[in-house]
Amino acid sequence: MAKDLRTYLEILERESPSQLAYIDKEVDPKYEIASIVRKLQDEPGGAYPAIFCTNVKGFPDWRVVTNLCGTDYRMALGIDATPEEAIREYTERVTNPIPPIEVSTGPVKDVIKIGDEADINEIPLLSHTVEEPAPFMDGEVFVLYDQENSRYNTGIYRMMKKAPRKTGIFFAQGTHAYSILSQAEARDEPLEFAAVVGHHPAFIYGCQVQTVEDEYNAIGGVMGEPLELVDCETVDLKVPANAELVVEGVIQPHVREKEGPFCEFTYLLGKARESPVCEITAITHRKDPIYFDVYNPGVEHVNIGKLPMEVDIYRKAKDSVSQVMDVFMPAEASRTVAIVKVRNEYPGSGKQAAIAAASAKYFPKIITVVDEEQNIRDPHDVWWAMAMKCRPDRDFNFVKDAYVENLIPVATTGRGWPDTHGGVDTKLFIDATKPLDVDYPPHCEPPKEIWENIDLDEYVRGRSSKAT
Repeated sequence: MAKDLRTYLEILERESPSQLAYIDKEVDPKYEIASIVRKLQDEPGGAYPAIFCTNVKGFPDWRVVTNLCGTDYRMALGIDATPEEAIREYTERVTNPIPPIEVSTGPVKDVIKIGDEADINEIPLLSHTVEEPAPFMDGEVFVLYDQENSRYNTGIYRMMKKAPRKTGIFFAQGTHAYSILSQAEARDEPLEFAAVVGHHPAFIYGCQVQTVEDEYNAIGGVMGEPLELVDCETVDLKVPANAELVVEGVIQPHVREKEGPFCEFTYLLGKARESPVCEITAITHRKDPIYFDVYNPGVEHVNIGKLPMEVDIYRKAKDSVSQVMDVFMPAEASRTVAIVKVRNEYPGSGKQAAIAAASAKYFPKIITVVDEEQNIRDPHDVWWAMAMKCRPDRDFNFVKDAYVENLIPVATTGRGWPDTHGGVDTKLFIDATKPLDVDYPPHCEPPKEIWENIDLDEYVRGRSSKAT
């Protein structure tokens, strides 16, 4: 059976039932579903599960899933890995693309609506925050065809509802989509698109692979199998046959309207912009569709792009410094902090690794490098390394006026915020590796061969293993 959103949900429920919460009570897509996720965020010791809403107010034929990518565990499960294995597994898949296969039809063609029947008011778009002026479709994979390079392009770009058959769309400068639209506008031609909503998480990670090849091939590699594609109804594009929902349409050249504001991955409200407009020509979906939403005021918004970014940093940093072993970006820091693990074999390797990581992506403005003995996913261990191995006068290095993500409020060139031409800020490199010129004492703990093999269920009264 081909992978899709439903096969992933089945695996998640079977292997880690506490990671998926079913909501059978009637819930309103306007603020209430988002509020449930927000409440779960503060639950002490909770799994912070994805939620699956079976009774959505005003939409009896739809179900909604959100917060699916809210934890590193669920992200890694999408590529059959643990969080510790995810970077190496994703890297392996990225380097082995698999071309798609074409099929005549699929579940996404169960219901076909064209022209005036294609009404996005019939889709349960969620409202997350009162500051946003309208519901957004924020978890879709936007599909374009790059005529100049003869390849498919995919990416995640928010779509703001404007009318039954119209949305706004935001393409950041520097993205492939921005370039493809610019090419179409130079030809004074409309640009066809398809927005794919609801598929396997590996499909979502794969759409963010940085490649000059056809991105459907990259998606197949990350999924570990060929992506099955069908023809669209009203545009000359191919889309996944096993998606939950596809919205087709065109972007007219040179048309701009107000779009936003939107709650960004910084957990802060962005600003309204003049952005392109999508005209919807068709909607197709399954007969019992699941609407996939991204909870944008929380960590899911960060996580949905975190693993591809970690892998980009890992691959490029390791190309420069072979001692690089792993990379982790804590979601709490909104992609602005990267922790790099290295095998500290020579003086200066930590600093060199930080420089290499900074050159890979402009997002991180604080890069901390630690030894291979540290657990980079444990903040206590990272803080300990900074306290016990750093000499701030030698191991803290600053680069002023470096280019960073322009959504960071303090990152400005003096032209106000947000500076759509890019912001600048000081970058901090922290070398928290063991100084090689110090006779460093050993770390103390009980014998590893004993404590690692202890089964606490055999020792602690009333304790029994629970599902993840």
